Amino acid sequence: MKRHILTIVIIGLGTLLTSPVYSANLMQIYQQALISDPAFQAAGAKRLSETQNIPIARSFLLPQLFVANSFSAYNVQENKTQPLNSSIVGNPELINAFNLGTFKYNSNGYTINLSQVIFDYSAWSTFQQAKTTVKAANAAYAAAGQDLMARVSMAYFAVLFAEDQLRYIQAEKKAIYQQLDQVLQQYKVGLVAITGVYQAQAQYDRIIAQEIEAKNNIINAKENLRAITGIFYENLDGLKPNIPLLPPEPTNVNEWVAMGQRMNWSLQTARYEAEVAQQQIKINFSGHMPTINAFGQQELTRTGSTPGGKVNDKTSSVGIQLALPAYQGGLVNAGTKQARYSYAAAMDNQEKQSRNTINLVHQSYNNITNGISKIKADQRAIISGESSLRSTIEAYKVGTQTMLDVLISQQDLFDTFRIYANDQYDYINAIIALKEAAGTLNVSDLEEINQMLTATENTFSYLSTKQLNEQSFNYADDKVPPKDLIGKKGLNLKDISSINMHDLGLNTKHSVLSRLFEDLNTSKTDSKKIE
Repeated sequence: MKRHILTIVIIGLGTLLTSPVYSANLMQIYQQALISDPAFQAAGAKRLSETQNIPIARSFLLPQLFVANSFSAYNVQENKTQPLNSSIVGNPELINAFNLGTFKYNSNGYTINLSQVIFDYSAWSTFQQAKTTVKAANAAYAAAGQDLMARVSMAYFAVLFAEDQLRYIQAEKKAIYQQLDQVLQQYKVGLVAITGVYQAQAQYDRIIAQEIEAKNNIINAKENLRAITGIFYENLDGLKPNIPLLPPEPTNVNEWVAMGQRMNWSLQTARYEAEVAQQQIKINFSGHMPTINAFGQQELTRTGSTPGGKVNDKTSSVGIQLALPAYQGGLVNAGTKQARYSYAAAMDNQEKQSRNTINLVHQSYNNITNGISKIKADQRAIISGESSLRSTIEAYKVGTQTMLDVLISQQDLFDTFRIYANDQYDYINAIIALKEAAGTLNVSDLEEINQMLTATENTFSYLSTKQLNEQSFNYADDKVPPKDLIGKKGLNLKDISSINMHDLGLNTKHSVLSRLFEDLNTSKTDSKKIE
């Protein structure tokens, strides 16, 4: 019966292929994020807002024309105690009107003022500052665009990683369940001690807890993706087997650092912001400088009959005005000092961003190169883990290893699968991070990564979120898999042995499944006797 253990890993890794379902790929989700991500939309709105600084600042350098028109109605009551003037004495009607102490008249007119700045250092410096502010806004918008690409990619592959973890955990769970069922049968006929049952049960309880966590991680990862796109995606395209492992080009990290110092959008934003702060010093200091303006004015006033007669005045004037601020209570000096401190802070922030860029370039470059080595090492570790599991099973057959040793060896193999999946996603994220740090990340890079994906019908099945929510986490509800599961699928041993590591995204010619089936073929008769 011990030879029957060899079928456990096969059942764990080779079951539950899904039917074709629609799934979204990376580019589809990125296109949705372009129109739905609040952070990116806010960056676009801020950029449009900042672009208006130029026409606003320019307006103070252009001619200013003001036109005002007025109309007034007067109702005046007076008590005359002095003699009337000669104009009223000769006019009986006016005498009668003004002796009453009340008179009414209307007044209307207009005023036109035209002015043009000849010299205003503050206005000119503000205009130059506005141009730099727009440059900073454009750079920040470009940085937000690259950040969106990175956030979408990280959220996308976080979902795939969480699904991979559940896939391997469920495969391990099935294998452990088979072992638990088998050791129970052995215990009933007295072939093993109760210790083996306890060990298998403990491992099964452990994997159940991991499964609960893995299901929750999938839901959370998809929620993180929804926070960017506003849409909940049930299915995503998965990675193709054997993704290309390419070193960074150029291969010299110093060239990437130089590229990042020139092109990193966040660093360019910090540089423009420092320039804006420097220009603010000039603006504040200009409070000491005179302003020169040319002006022209025309004013017309008309009134009706008044005790002084009718008025029809028209006044025109032109000139040049020189204004020199003599004393403003220390405002200019304090404002200039404040601007200098702000400029120092902006320069420090620029230096911080520069060092951060260098750090990101180095880390991302190292993560790519080391990631390639790790993925290759993971592939070798899987082969070694297969050999270790096989030898442990053989040792268990002859009594030199316990069921716990088999379970631990099997757990190590599945852990290696999970590490392998994680290292693949870390490698892809490192590529995106390096190009973002260098300032070269664009849509074509996402399209290249999108070519590494394939529809989910070619991969192992993933439970939908609805199924995850509805499925009971009580493992007592699990059904015992039929002992003749392979036979019930209508497959013979030769057919099933074709299931290899390609199903797990690996390219190993000598998979554990093939070798275990070879052993299983040789012990087929013994297994049937035990059953």
